Amino acid sequence: MTFSPDGQMLVAGSEDRSARIWDVRSGRLVRKLGGHRGAILSVAAVPGTQELVSADGNDVINWDSNTGRMRVLGISTESRSQPNASIAVSPEGRILAVGGVGGVRLWDLKSSSLLKTKIRAESHVEVVRFSPDGDLIASAGWSRAVSVWNCKAGKLSHRLRGILHGHKKWVDSIAFSPDGTILASGGQDAKIKIWDLSSGKCRHTLEGHSGHVNALAFSRDGRLLASGSSDHRVLIWNMNEDSTSPILENRHSLPVTAVAFSPSGNFLASASGDTSAGPGAHHTHMTDGIKIWNMDSGTERNLLGHSGLVSTLQFAIDEDLLVSTSWDGTIRIWSIEGARSAQAD
Repeated sequence: MTFSPDGQMLVAGSEDRSARIWDVRSGRLVRKLGGHRGAILSVAAVPGTQELVSADGNDVINWDSNTGRMRVLGISTESRSQPNASIAVSPEGRILAVGGVGGVRLWDLKSSSLLKTKIRAESHVEVVRFSPDGDLIASAGWSRAVSVWNCKAGKLSHRLRGILHGHKKWVDSIAFSPDGTILASGGQDAKIKIWDLSSGKCRHTLEGHSGHVNALAFSRDGRLLASGSSDHRVLIWNMNEDSTSPILENRHSLPVTAVAFSPSGNFLASASGDTSAGPGAHHTHMTDGIKIWNMDSGTERNLLGHSGLVSTLQFAIDEDLLVSTSWDGTIRIWSIEGARSAQAD
């Protein structure tokens, strides 16, 4: 799921091999895009354009969201039995990165060409991210390490910025700070590593979770880091202090799957669900699928409506709306002010 660059449209991929574009305010379906050969696993908007990118286990497709025209960019992975897990577009909208088996492949979106240079990894890449200024690409996955590469002026440098070792199990989540100076990584070893990207050294190891760290998010000012874990807890860490203890904690009744700060940092959303069930499963007893924390007052609200695992959360640009996707097959648009939801048709 992603928003268009102007925040007016919402885009989501589906198991039915199509991507859909909705008007955020009305919830009206604007366009349905068909052309994939498999379930769509990832979607991304291309900054500064009306273009979208989507990926399944076979292909990566570049779309014109206004006309529905498509360009198939190519095979996204080397092994279709283990499809790509993550895609990311550089902030200037030039380079597309697709993580999968054996590393990260890069496309030039202007020419629709696959770049010769491939960021290789020892195993399957689960997540790939660009730094806020687009100078760095970070990837992580089954190898227990985080790889960081230079990627300036739309060209991938052959000089590795660093392979960051420290986790003892798979790395499930990574996040750049808003100023791009540090990188946070969370793994199945229940630890969070805070990396100094100028030196490649680990500043801190944050220990507080007792389960997999599934989600990480920085506040816009970079002062706070939120982490969500399979231990049912959300922890808040102060990045301006040397302390390695969380400053706030909240608890769900099920494993935490997603966390997101609002653009102003006034709200934090967290989501949960039963990770033992697959897509399409329904759970009628979910009591706290989504929580909204008011960071100023310390109050919280539960947003109820989904009947399955909530997989993604994202605030609208003006932060009065929150969008969630779930394994129950629905997308919900929530009004933060009134804590009401509308289901995208």
